[in-house]
Amino acid sequence: MSSIVHFIETGGPGGAERVFLELSIGLRDAGVTVIPATLRTGWLTEQLASHGFSHHLIASRPGLDPLLPFRLRSLIKRTKSDLLHTHLLDSNFYGAIAAKLAGVRHVGTEHGDVHHTDKKNRIEKKLRWMMRLGTELCAVSRFTAEEAERLGARGVRVVGNPLRPAPVTTALREQFRREIGVTNEWVWLHAANFRPVKDQETLIRGFHLALRKSEHRQVLVLAGDGENRETLEALGRELGISELLRFIGFQREMTPALAGSDGFIMSSLSEALPMAILEAGGAGLYVIGTTVGGVPELLGGGRGGLFQPRDIDGLSREITTALRSKEETARKALSLKNYVLERYSVSAVVGQYLKIYGKR
Repeated sequence: MSSIVHFIETGGPGGAERVFLELSIGLRDAGVTVIPATLRTGWLTEQLASHGFSHHLIASRPGLDPLLPFRLRSLIKRTKSDLLHTHLLDSNFYGAIAAKLAGVRHVGTEHGDVHHTDKKNRIEKKLRWMMRLGTELCAVSRFTAEEAERLGARGVRVVGNPLRPAPVTTALREQFRREIGVTNEWVWLHAANFRPVKDQETLIRGFHLALRKSEHRQVLVLAGDGENRETLEALGRELGISELLRFIGFQREMTPALAGSDGFIMSSLSEALPMAILEAGGAGLYVIGTTVGGVPELLGGGRGGLFQPRDIDGLSREITTALRSKEETARKALSLKNYVLERYSVSAVVGQYLKIYGKR
């Protein structure tokens, strides 16, 4: 294999973009020449540059762009690449056409667009055309693979997200906890954009209810930013728990927060295979998440706590239970950590993709 063009339409930050970055680095470390390409600049392109990649920005107009496959084809030909790997539904669709035009193989990774058929135009037709054009489709979770096949895809492989474990240390833990003003409190961490689909309202209300049921001292750290931040801060004031909430904004580097926390909560209404849970699990945190997408694949089997979306009572029970029996909570956290590090390490995921590429 001479080289691969690695393409995603977005610039991040986000889960798919972090997968793109880690996979680019991991493939390069495995001896593959990776040509990263995007339609937009941002966090992802900054990270690619900081890791020594020459990034290709492809011009494209908003909406339907019939010229995009030809621009991708030109990049494939110019770089003498023999494979195109794309991420996200629209990139996969355009990539299928571009690879056919260029006469190369096409591998597409589905991160969860198939969970939102109301937000994507002609999703079933796009998947069927990708199959006709020879796309080898992968999905980041079993749930996502099954959804793609229900909508018309065939032979979807499951390849998880690559995790590079955060180098947590005692020094980082102590520093972070000093910065947020805690000593012996149990620290719950939540990391996500503040958007309706992440449902931080249920998170805060569930935390508030758990405080009323438990005598354990605990705080909730919310890392992220977005359209709902002011509303969420107001909710904390309304419930009288502002002093127990820490809004720390978007974090370019999550290692200090992971090191300084004890548990992690995800309250999303929809997910595929969340990088945030993988990172929290890999750092040894006890994780509670909603029963959506691939989350039960990670937390089932006694590896964490699960509750139904929008279930405030259910979340409060999981929080209270975790703090009631900390030995059992520690056992589950260790089980998740071992599971994640074995199955989702960068080397394991890169190895799976190399087999699909035909490199191994």
